[in-house]
Amino acid sequence: YLNTTNGDVLAYVGSIDYFNTDIGWQNDMVRSPRQSWSSIKPLIYSLALEKLPLTLDTPIYDIPFQIWPDKPNNADDKFEWLLPLKQALGHSRNIPSVKMITALWWELAAKPFLQKLWLSGVSDNIEYGYTLALGAAEVTMMEMANAYANLSTDKPAVINPILEIRSTDGSILYQKTGENFRDEVIKPWVRYLMWNILSNPANGIVGWLNKFTVSGLKFVGTSGGFVVES
Repeated sequence: YLNTTNGDVLAYVGSIDYFNTDIGWQNDMVRSPRQSWSSIKPLIYSLALEKLPLTLDTPIYDIPFQIWPDKPNNADDKFEWLLPLKQALGHSRNIPSVKMITALWWELAAKPFLQKLWLSGVSDNIEYGYTLALGAAEVTMMEMANAYANLSTDKPAVINPILEIRSTDGSILYQKTGENFRDEVIKPWVRYLMWNILSNPANGIVGWLNKFTVSGLKFVGTSGGFVVES
């Protein structure tokens, strides 16, 4: 849980028990590369909204779909047929996401964009194809937090979790004195549209909404499952 305006880490849960060898103990899942799955979809849609002639209500078919020998499917093995773009993302449908990255010429546009968002795990040496839109690239949770910071502010701060370091005698060895900021990657109007999609409960799945209700926080997104300060 970050403050994206100054790079502070407000909450960090790594290993469940750092000293318990029976459960993988020092396996810090915040810094361990793993496939991001649907949490990457809002980033793919952000690029699509910038590059393609789309609106929030552009119709997208969530129907059986084939790319050469592959037949991508949705996680629930169901299809919702014709959906507006805002609900295709809000419902986290796989088929529309595959169509998005296909319309973006696969990895040609998506890879550089995701790398600019600090997803260093998106490798130029791996050919992901359409699966890049479904989270096939292995990235860390910290990298995803960096990327999502671009959805919350026009001046996302570099994550800097260390506020202060002291020696055994209490003297200060290091103290955070300021912030370093990244260049803006996601256009302001695209951020506005993404917030419009992800913060509107009408675009999400009803059964999911109560899972993200936290007092004092604003729900933002079924695909990513994340919250920000209201």
